[in-house]
Formats: sequence, structure tokens, C-alpha cells
Amino acid sequence: MKPVRSFLLNENYSVRNETKLARPDWLLQMETIFEAMNEGVAVLEAGRVLFVNEAMRRMTGFQQQEMIGRASTDFFAPEDLPFIQQQIEQRERNGHVRFEYDIRGKAGARVPAIISSRTFHSTDQRQFAIVTCADIREQKLAEARLRKANLQLQESEARKDAMLKSALDCIITIDHNGKIIEFNPAAEKTFGYKRARVIGNELAATIVPPALREAHRRGMAHYLATGEGPVLGKRIQITGMRADGTEFPVELAIVPIHLGEHPIFTAYLRDITEPVRAEKELREAKEAAETANHAKTELLAELKARHDELEATLQQLKIIQNKLEAENARKARELEEARRLQLALLPKTIPKLPYLEIAVFMQTATEVGGDYYDFNVNTDGGLTVAIGDATGHGLQAGTIVASTKSLFKALVDEPAPAQVLKKMSRALKSMGFHRMFMGMTVAKFDQHRLILSSAGMPFTLVHRAANGNTEEIVLKAMPLGSFSNFKYQQRILKLQPGDTVLFMSDGLYETFNTQEEMLGESRMIKLFTEIAHQQPRKIVRHLARAARSWAGERALHDDMTIVAVKMK
Repeated sequence: MKPVRSFLLNENYSVRNETKLARPDWLLQMETIFEAMNEGVAVLEAGRVLFVNEAMRRMTGFQQQEMIGRASTDFFAPEDLPFIQQQIEQRERNGHVRFEYDIRGKAGARVPAIISSRTFHSTDQRQFAIVTCADIREQKLAEARLRKANLQLQESEARKDAMLKSALDCIITIDHNGKIIEFNPAAEKTFGYKRARVIGNELAATIVPPALREAHRRGMAHYLATGEGPVLGKRIQITGMRADGTEFPVELAIVPIHLGEHPIFTAYLRDITEPVRAEKELREAKEAAETANHAKTELLAELKARHDELEATLQQLKIIQNKLEAENARKARELEEARRLQLALLPKTIPKLPYLEIAVFMQTATEVGGDYYDFNVNTDGGLTVAIGDATGHGLQAGTIVASTKSLFKALVDEPAPAQVLKKMSRALKSMGFHRMFMGMTVAKFDQHRLILSSAGMPFTLVHRAANGNTEEIVLKAMPLGSFSNFKYQQRILKLQPGDTVLFMSDGLYETFNTQEEMLGESRMIKLFTEIAHQQPRKIVRHLARAARSWAGERALHDDMTIVAVKMK
């Protein structure tokens, strides 16, 4: 059988060769240079190690005295010897060889490395091999992190794409130069353009009528120069232009988003041609009725004066009734759209981690609010939990929740929750939401440690399994969007197996019964303490049932969100 030779060797080697090898003069002269190198270096003669530098010793975990004189084959796994033989043959053909291999360390661990081997003869015709090994563990880890980051980015883009495609309103995003960078299917249908045709085009030249284009450009320039925009964050009515040049009325809301060096702007639009036409017809009908009634009044002034006066009043009441019914229908549609948007922003699944068990309950009120929760599994295996509550109701609440979700996903890698809240507050403040704010709690779970910060949210409860006590964590602070540089508090808690953390929106403990009594903090803490030893899913169900039982026949008027996290 042909003997197997290590790539480190220049000739066949027998483990019985016990000749003591002396270091040549050239090696003694080169040792200082080899020791200064970052790459691992080994010098061999007759298949035995003459010299290894500090870098090589770190990579393998061996001390120098443990390596000198040993056969090079000791540092390869037996099952890899056929592969090593191939590398030897290639070196014999080409004079050198370079390949990637996992070096076997002292404790059996493998170290990925790029290995280069070359042989040469000294002046006294002795044959040596110099081997260099470059440790690529960091490179491998970086490649794995990059693959994971790319996968997360693809998932995020897929969720955004699904939301844009399913939205009933037109959603158009432009950059700071006024160029279109997003154009959803609803916008395609409304304006008559295909997305591929308009991406990269100037918004003003595409959907803004010629008479309004200069005003639009001046407004953009003014905002970029001063940070002020009178129409940002408001719902206004303007005129849009379709691909065929026809103009039509639209309802518009614009939100600026600051994430990089330059802001981008997202516009939410809807075609209000039919509502405007209906309003015009109603106005013309009113005018016609008033004209006819006036003529009738003149003809029958003396005989039917009282009757005409009552008839005119009745007509006015009918007109007001019709307008109220139309307004109520519009608001109902807006609330339903806001409800769908609110639900679309929530996570589709609950993370599963080896050291945590999580459960969530959420119930929206009869009038749409702005409750929001989210999760992010961090690159280090930790978990970030967010729970929030927007002020106000309807589509405006949905808009600030959507912006908050985008900011959370962009800033979640910040190590300190207080810094996450500070940056989110500054960004929301800059978006110009009119009297709209966002309460939010951000909690980072890192194995058995919890880092907690809150902005305008209720207390957090922590039940200790060891003694059965429940701690109430209160971090008073202004909600997001109130101030640009508010300093938020932060708490760090140690958690033990069996401990349970409860997050909630104020809709849970502010539930009122038919006697106008509030469920309240004390009752909520007692209810949680009684059930905290159970699994999270049972905890959230129990608290939700307790709130509904307390309300009785009274309808809920605020969203109710509960998140329970138990340490395994």
C-alpha cells in the first residue's frame, strides 16, 4: 500500500523515525521575523516540526514543546488524509499548494484556515518545508452574519411589498430630489401608469398638474432647507393628473421619514372624484330646492306662509341628514381601513427561543385605536419586545403606528432600549404628526437579564417564581414624538427560571364596568399574581377574560394588548 504523506512533508515518513533534528542557521536568523507574523508559520524537515511561531501555537492550542519534533500528520484528522494526499500530489506537480482546511487543535476543535505549503533546499542540500496558515474564523463568522442579514432584509422587503400591494390607497414614495422610488398597484390603477415606467421620474412632472408644479418644487426646496413643511402630517385636498392628462381631486397625507443623510417622503392618496361629485350634486339640488321653494313662497305668501316655512325647515333637515349619513359612511370606511392596517402591522408569528416562552393577546375596540406590538430576534440570540399605544383613532393612528414599526425595525440593533426610544422620538417629532404621539415600551431579553425602557406606557409587572412576589416597574416618561431629546429612563433586571414578565396597554386595566368603576392597577396586579405560575398563553387568556367579565355588557372603548414572557 502506498504510504500517506502529509502536505507538510517532502518525502515518505515513518513514525519510527526518531532522529533528532537540529535547527539550521538560516532558521535561527529567521525566527524573529516568523514570530512577528500574524499568520501561523511552521518549518519542517523529514516530516517533523522544527519550529512553530506564536500565531500557530494560538491557532492549535499547543505549547511549543508539545509541537517540536512531532510528525506533521498528528495535526490532521485521519479521515482527511486522502484529501491531504491529493494536495501533496498537486504540490509535487506545481512546486507549491494552497487550499482551505480545518486544522485540528489540541482539544480536537477545528480551526478553519487558508494553508500554503512550499519546499526548498538549503545550501547543504537539506530539504525543508515552510507552511503558513491564515486563521479565517472571523471571515467565516462574518460570512454567516452577512447571509443572515441578507435573509432578514429579504423577509422585511417581502412584508413591505405585500403591504404595498394589498393597500387600497395609493402609496407613493419619493426621494429628496423628488424622484419616485415606490409606486404601489393602487397608484398604478388610479393614475394609469405602470410602476416600471414611473420609477426614477420626477413626481411633479408625472402626477402634478402643470399649474401646480412650481409650487410643489418650491415646497420641497423649502423643506430641505428649513425642515418646515406646512402640509406634512396633515390630510389635505389637492388636484392630481392621470397619465392621459385628465385632472381629478385627491385626498393627500404626506409623511417625511429621516433614516439617512437625506429624507424620503411617503404620500398616501385616494381618488375623491365620486365624493366631490356627490357633494356638488347635493349642493346644486339644495340650491334648486331653495329656488323652487322661494318661488312657491312668493306665489302663496299670504295663504300658505306658515306651511312654506315648515316645508323649508323640513328640506334643510333632510339635507343635513343626508350629509351626516354620507359623513358617517365615510368615517366607517376609514375606520375599517385603519383596522386592517393596524392588524397588517402586527407580527404574523411569535418567536420561539430555547430560554423563553411567549404569548400575546390583542383585542381591538369598536372604534379603532393604535395598539401595536412587535418582536425582533437579535443576532446574539436575544429578544427585543416592543409594545405601544398611539394617541387618537382612525387612519392617522394607523399612520403613526406604521411609521413607528419602520423606525423600530431600523433601530432595534441599538444596544440600549433608552437610546432606541430617544431616536424614535426624535424621528417622529420631525415627521410633523399634528398632536399625535406614541406611547411605547422596549425590552431586551439577554438570557437571564432584562433591559427595560418606557415612553408614556403603563407599568410592567415582574413575577418572581422563587418567592411568589410581583414587582411593579414604573418608568415615567413622555410619549414618543413629544420632545426631540427627551432622556428616557432604563432599568436592568436579573431574571431566574420561572420568572414571568407582563407588558400591557392601558386598555386592560382601564376597563370600566356598567357602574363606571375601573378595573384598576391593584386588581390587575392581584389577578396576575394569582395566575403567573401558569404558562403564558393561560396567563393572557385569564387576564383578557377577567377584563371582559368586569366590563359586563359595556362595550370596550380602547384596544387591549397583553404580552407575557416566561423564563424557562
